[in-house]
Amino acid sequence: MRYQLCHRFIKPLVMLCVLIGLLVVTPLFAQEIILQVQDSAGHAISGVSITDGSFFAYSDSLGQAHISYSSKVLRFSHPGYHELKTHISKASRQSFTLQDREILLPVVYVQDSAIFGSLDALGSRQIHPDTDFAVQNAAELFANESSFHSADTRLLGEQQSLSLLGSLSRHTLVMLDGLPLNNAGEAFDFSKISLSQIERIEIVKGSASALGGSSAIGGIVNIISKSPSHKNELKLASESSIGSFEAYKEDLSAFWAYAKWAFRAQYAIYTAKNDFAYSPWWDTAGDYKRDHNAKNAQDYAFGAQYQGAKHAWDYSYRGGHFRKELPGPINFLPLYDNAHSDGGYSQHSLGNKWQKGSFSNETKLFYQYDSNHYKNVDSSNNANPKDYIQSQQNVGFQNRLNWAKTQHKAGILLEYKRLNYWLKHYPIGTNPGMEQNQRLDNLAFGASYALKCELGDFASESQLNLRQDFTEENDYFTQRFTQHFGYEGVLKYSLDASIGTGFAMPSVYDMYWIGDSETIGNPNLKSETSRTYALEAALENPWFKLSCGVQQSEIEDLIKWQQVNLFGPIWKPFNVGSARIRNLETSADLQILPWLKLDSKLSLSEAKDFSRDSAGNPSAIYGKYLTYTPRLKSVSTLIAEQKYAVAKLSYSYTGEQYKTEDNLIDPLKAYDNLDLQLALKHELKSWKLRLSLNLNNLLNKRYEVYSYVPQPGFNWHTAQGISYEL
Repeated sequence: MRYQLCHRFIKPLVMLCVLIGLLVVTPLFAQEIILQVQDSAGHAISGVSITDGSFFAYSDSLGQAHISYSSKVLRFSHPGYHELKTHISKASRQSFTLQDREILLPVVYVQDSAIFGSLDALGSRQIHPDTDFAVQNAAELFANESSFHSADTRLLGEQQSLSLLGSLSRHTLVMLDGLPLNNAGEAFDFSKISLSQIERIEIVKGSASALGGSSAIGGIVNIISKSPSHKNELKLASESSIGSFEAYKEDLSAFWAYAKWAFRAQYAIYTAKNDFAYSPWWDTAGDYKRDHNAKNAQDYAFGAQYQGAKHAWDYSYRGGHFRKELPGPINFLPLYDNAHSDGGYSQHSLGNKWQKGSFSNETKLFYQYDSNHYKNVDSSNNANPKDYIQSQQNVGFQNRLNWAKTQHKAGILLEYKRLNYWLKHYPIGTNPGMEQNQRLDNLAFGASYALKCELGDFASESQLNLRQDFTEENDYFTQRFTQHFGYEGVLKYSLDASIGTGFAMPSVYDMYWIGDSETIGNPNLKSETSRTYALEAALENPWFKLSCGVQQSEIEDLIKWQQVNLFGPIWKPFNVGSARIRNLETSADLQILPWLKLDSKLSLSEAKDFSRDSAGNPSAIYGKYLTYTPRLKSVSTLIAEQKYAVAKLSYSYTGEQYKTEDNLIDPLKAYDNLDLQLALKHELKSWKLRLSLNLNNLLNKRYEVYSYVPQPGFNWHTAQGISYEL
């Protein structure tokens, strides 16, 4: 068995190496630069992390680091000092000064976009968008992360939901600047977020309801919006892209700051036909076409910020509307060959932040509205007609009071949310239609405390988060404790451990039936609860980083859909499940040459069902694997970067997935993908130009991620971007 598994990987790895050789056969070596890092007194600082997002280096005992001139913007960070983000020149030797973290600068604190909206969670991981390449939506930022999995189609305009470390998609809480977007229990669609709106993304793995509330069983993804720095500047940007299946997208953005004011605006529009060829499992030699799949949408974003001496005000708006044709699974195409969905969304937030001495306070008011009209009344086979509209409104406020001094940090949270949900089925034939309204109120109090200790090159940091949620039905008390140990010398060692609890309230879509003739809702569903244990160790120096982590999550009252005999095959959700998910993650980042980097990640998941019947006896599916949860996923990415060109070659492998609870039917086959990204970039005074090309599924593999939902073969998209900064 081991031989077969190894043999299975040999051919793709050989092909990967050949393509790597073609990419780097004639590289131009970059100019070497010596960086000197010191404190405000002129003393050298060792162990400073230096990165541009694609490579990492650390200063030695003399405060020096040797890098190549491949990026003009670097981030310098070290415990006890403020992070520095600055431009570098081509000079062979350059000096940089870091300011002590104990110096409190209120103006800098309230205007720093990297802090505004951050969860400040110990052990969180950050993703900075790679602006060299064209990214169609936020979901593509996770393509090279083995801990994330999506069962959706990888095309422009398609819904893009993600699951984290074997958990369900609805168990990943998604937040925007610290405000929850899907805490009503539904999976979040990342295609709604444009890359031009994102500054960075924070990822917290494992049960983390103490940080965000409901739905954080698998973890939290916190998207932090872009915001202009408070210096007089003007930045205009435009990006146009075209691609396979008649895809077209235009993205325009503007940033302007003057004196105490800053503004940001973005507009994006796209359209795609998305009709592609596929080969079903029952006729692998055939060439079918998945049609009636067109998508189009428009998205808007606007923000304004006022910066005072000790106060900052921030208003942001995001909205848009869409129309999507929705073909059904390929075994029931005639039932859905005229189904479509129209909808829109609107999100507003108003925030105030102030700081006085060691105290800071952040207050936010928010309003979120989503509406979706589904219509399927003129299909070839009209056995399943539907015409309904569902809307959801989420309003509330959030206040965070923080205190920080020397090695201590503490915070208090107060949050209130009100969710209103409406569902209306229009009359069709003899069906009289129906209406359903639901209101959910949630009041939460939270507290956090963090302690950092440093002794020479050794550092320790502890963080405890507590949260109490009150709802009309139940109260939930959750906690999360995280411990970090680190040593920074020639090599950097770290050890992180955490334990946390979580809960997820049942989706109103589940409780009140979202409109499929083969499903009925269940208003008596209980909330799911979880507990997660995690341990991770890492070792790094300027040329490599190795990490290994283990995690175990235990979920109770898991909501599962089961078939019931009610005038035919009808499915209904029940709280009948208990599950245990074990994960092993490894990663290796290697700086092979100053211009060449290799990132490899591997995730092994064992997600099993341990449900019992009402008498406490093991169910018929006790010990079986959860459906649509791959047991193995690996991603390897090779990045070759020169001053004016970047190439990224990615190979991913996803293992088998069971599609029935009893695991008796053959699982979905494992599949792999080979993707290539190329980019050319150039700067001319205040102008920045970029041309990129993405080639996806180079080997033209035909596969399924979800049963009877095929994925496209080879496809591509190219983008041209131009920006002006004054």
